[in-house]
Amino acid sequence: MRARARLGIFLTALGGLLIMVAVFLFAYESKEAEKAERAARELMPKLISQIKEKNEEGSNKDTAEDTVSIDGNDYIGYIKIPKLYLTLPVMSDWSYEKLKTAPCRFSGSLSEESLIIMAHNYKRHFGALDDLDAGDSVQFIDTEGNITDFKVELKELISADSVDKMKSGDYPLTLFTCTYTKKNRITVRCSYA
Repeated sequence: MRARARLGIFLTALGGLLIMVAVFLFAYESKEAEKAERAARELMPKLISQIKEKNEEGSNKDTAEDTVSIDGNDYIGYIKIPKLYLTLPVMSDWSYEKLKTAPCRFSGSLSEESLIIMAHNYKRHFGALDDLDAGDSVQFIDTEGNITDFKVELKELISADSVDKMKSGDYPLTLFTCTYTKKNRITVRCSYA
């Protein structure tokens, strides 16, 4: 009977510890998401201003691959997703650290018709990507001020280790983010509008 009571105490303590860890992880993720939302919100006016200044100076080379540098990071433009009320800067390359600030180019480019953009599943980044439906509008504005209109063609779930599948297909724009389990990627394929 004593062994059973000790096992019960141990399991109760373990359960309490696991609940505390879950609360800590939730608080940490919430804080990171809040920091990312604030960073993107502060970056957007700077990015729009630099794009405007760049184009007023007449440096338009009619290429979509130019970047704008802000606080040591290069941006290829920004993305607008009206249905999700999102306007977000897009960094020119990615790292886990950069993803904490803004969506990033995973690979490809507009000129090659193969741009793939990734972001965390933070609520104000790509957290609601799964809410997009076929036909929904997406815009990409490059550093030259060129607006490219897209529409959602399809959504798919791709396993985290299927990088080749992420890059496959004839879609000029792909957006993706992790599911909450991190085992899969919610992937949105877009065609020209």
